[in-house]
Amino acid sequence: MTVDPFGSASDPTAPDPAAPSDADVVALLTGARFVTVKGFGSGYDCEEVDQYLDRLAREVGTSGRRRDLELLGGISDVRFTPRMSGVRYAMDSVDDFLDSRAAPAVAAVLGRAQGASRIAEGTATGAIAAELQESRFAPARRGDRYDMDGIDQLLDQAFAALTAEGDEHSRAAAALQLLLGGRPTAVRRLREGYRSADVDDFLRGIVERLRGI
Repeated sequence: MTVDPFGSASDPTAPDPAAPSDADVVALLTGARFVTVKGFGSGYDCEEVDQYLDRLAREVGTSGRRRDLELLGGISDVRFTPRMSGVRYAMDSVDDFLDSRAAPAVAAVLGRAQGASRIAEGTATGAIAAELQESRFAPARRGDRYDMDGIDQLLDQAFAALTAEGDEHSRAAAALQLLLGGRPTAVRRLREGYRSADVDDFLRGIVERLRGI
């Protein structure tokens, strides 16, 4: 797959039609193929390279609320262990892919994430978005609890609404509608979930603040 990097980056909050989508970048990373080394030549440990690209792909495919921006921005600093034996990739093959294809593609993803954050910076909705981004709930196996994936998805959607383009009132209204319309799924038996009381208290505070905007 060919990903053509991306026209103007002068306004990081504006969509760039030439930039690859998140799905395009995930496909690029997961579909990477490299020349393998045979004989006694030096090469990068295949498993190490594959695991790194898998981590990148997972972060690109993750909601902006939970992305590891440091990982996404650190492609130029990554170093792999050279090997003289075993299954290994040609160093030039890996380095060329990272430098010429992966780095600019992931930079587009990173630019969108940072641009979204700047949209709401210094506003009430921005402060709430930051609180959503930092929110963590302890998993539990007993007591009343909610499905973890469902809660994470709800908070991801609210975060996206709070960092979208538009005026602050519109962002707050969109996030409020999502949170009020969310119906968390209760967890049965001994499966892990977030404690319902913790989630309810957190969301109640967020909803009250959104109503005040």
